[in-house]
Amino acid sequence: MDKRIAQNPHLEAMPDHAGPHYDVLQAVLTQNGMLEEGAIQALNTSWIHQHNEQIQRWDQQAIDDDDAAEAQQQQQEEEHLTKVDDMVTLKSVSSLKASRNVIPDADLSFQQMSMAKNALIPLMAKYEWTERAVNVFAQFFTLLEMHPHWLHEYGERALLVYQA
Repeated sequence: MDKRIAQNPHLEAMPDHAGPHYDVLQAVLTQNGMLEEGAIQALNTSWIHQHNEQIQRWDQQAIDDDDAAEAQQQQQEEEHLTKVDDMVTLKSVSSLKASRNVIPDADLSFQQMSMAKNALIPLMAKYEWTERAVNVFAQFFTLLEMHPHWLHEYGERALLVYQA
């Protein structure tokens, strides 16, 4: 099995092969009759070729990781049992776990927080939270949305982290 790639090569930038760090390699190439510009181009071409191979390996590694995670989730779903009305049935454990797509409250945008609040308040009433608790949450979000810190440079971030 190939060694795993630890860092995303999509984020790498090509080094400056004309810089002093590559003088030795340039000298070796120019001693064999290559012009300096040709030596730099050869180093660039070599880097691009190797980099493209790394990107292909990285992309395949990501696909393989996703496939393995999906297979593991499928296996877990098949292995778990639950008892309902004295009958043993299969129970999907993934239905009890948070989605991988869940965004932590502190990382929400203002719009996402507002949408979540608009869903939360009616659900609190539906699931019979006390009227006082529902009102306290509604008041909290109202005061939060009207707070003057929204106008400050880092105010939005601070208030979103605070509400989390």
